[in-house]
Order: sequence, then structure tokens, then C-alpha cells
Amino acid sequence: MQQFKQHISRQIELNAGKNLFAQQDGLFRFMALPDSIMQNLKAITKSEENALVSMATSKSLEAFYRLNQYYYFSNDDKEKLKAIYASLFQYLKGHNDLSLYEEKHYNNLKRWLAETNPFAMKLYADKNEKLQEVVCEEYNVQLQLDLLRIDLDGIKEPILDIGCGKNGELVKYLRKSGIEAFGFDRSITNTEFCNDTDWFDYHYGNEKWGTIISNLGFSNHFNHHHLRTDGNYVAYAQAYMQILHSLKSGGSFHYAPALPFIEQFLDKEKFEISTYNVFNSEYQASIIKKNFKK
Repeated sequence: MQQFKQHISRQIELNAGKNLFAQQDGLFRFMALPDSIMQNLKAITKSEENALVSMATSKSLEAFYRLNQYYYFSNDDKEKLKAIYASLFQYLKGHNDLSLYEEKHYNNLKRWLAETNPFAMKLYADKNEKLQEVVCEEYNVQLQLDLLRIDLDGIKEPILDIGCGKNGELVKYLRKSGIEAFGFDRSITNTEFCNDTDWFDYHYGNEKWGTIISNLGFSNHFNHHHLRTDGNYVAYAQAYMQILHSLKSGGSFHYAPALPFIEQFLDKEKFEISTYNVFNSEYQASIIKKNFKK
């Protein structure tokens, strides 16, 4: 299995960053499969095949996210992508000439991306064959605490970090400090305290969290969809209210950037809104505190 996994990783990295919508023939290529892999591929079990398909799907999603952090793929979208890779594996098990399937496979990916994220076709149709990857850094823990004005001495628990990053560094730091913290991110591996999910699928609960944190995560994407003519701003507004209702009385939601276009409509009797300039810049962040019930 290890040789299959290594080949999948190399194959996806070979084409990572290439523009699916570029008008250039032969842009995408399959690496030649060694005879040993081809022979062993036909002998793998169904469960092994499913594991490889899942890995290829996961690696492919990571490559897409590196190109555009605003790509969003629902669970149904991910299943459709998995089906594309399952079809590819079925072809590989019965054919030796991979070049005959190259165009079909990448047309399948192009069609899938255009259907799941229509703005991508508009954005990249006239771009070069190679796109610039965007590196989403996991910011320094102390920088996040300072930027979001988190006081660990008076913080209300438990804490939820929305978009905690691939390594969940802030969650780890808080837990080492004796603070009950959890997080989730679409790129993290499931652990006892962090989940691999996104903000539309996560179950926030009701009056559950003392503090919720999101630095350049949820609100950054919400703002992006608010500004787009085809943005999914209704779903973001619904998720935003779910987050606020999941706060305990006296709990707070700390996030950057600020969201003045929706904050202005919050019930001032239920929520206290604090917006401030970050480090004396024009960049703003917000703290929404849920008032105690009277």
C-alpha cells in the first residue's frame, strides 16, 4: 500500500497549481506507473482500494484549497469527487495506457469544480496555465491572543476555535495551560479535541460555549461571500447566528475581520458589540458578548 500512497502524492503534486480552465492541450499528465505497481494494483482488496480513493480525494482537496482558500465543498461535493477517483482506479485496474484516460479525468475534475464553485471558471478562464498557490499560515499563538484581545486570566470556558488550522496550535496551547478548549478545521486530522469539519456542518449546540475564537477564518470567508454577487451569504448569516446562540450568557465571540454589515442588525439588548482597530491599523476586529439573561 505504501508504494501506491507515495505514487498518489507525487501524482497530485505534479499537477498541483495547474489551471483546470486554461485553454492548453496536454497541460495535465499522468505519471507512468511502474509495472510492479500496475500488477499489485489489480490484486488489492476492495477496502484497500477505497482507502486509496479516499486518500486521493483528500490530497486533491488540499491542492484545491491551496489554490483558493475560498473554495467550499459540501459533503455531497466531496462524494462526487471521490466518485471521480473511484472511476479512475477502475480504469487503472483494467488498462495499461494511462494517456487514454488523461483528458477524460481532467475534464471530469473541471466539470466538478465548475459545478461546485462557479466563480472559479469566471476567475481563472483567462489566466495562465499555472496559478499561484496561496499559503494560509497558522498564526503565532500569542499574536492571535493579542489580536483578538483574549485575556487568559479571565477567559470564560469552554473555548471553541473555529478554523483552528491544520495543527490546532492554539487549542493545544490553551489545553496545556489548563483551559478547556476545542477546535475544528477542514484540514485537521480528527483528535480528541479537534474535528475535521467545516462551519456549516459543525454542531455548535445551544448556550454551550464560554468563548468562541476565529482569526481570519469564518468572518473572513463571510465577508468574501458578502462581497460576491454569487456569494453564499445567506448560509453564512445563518451560521453566524448559530454561533452567537451557542454562547453561554456572558460568553463572547472574538473574530477578525469585523463584520459591520451584519453586526449593525444584532439585537442590542441581547448582544454587546465591541469593534476595534487592530494594532493601530485600519484593520478591524470584533468581540460580540452575549448579555446575561434578565
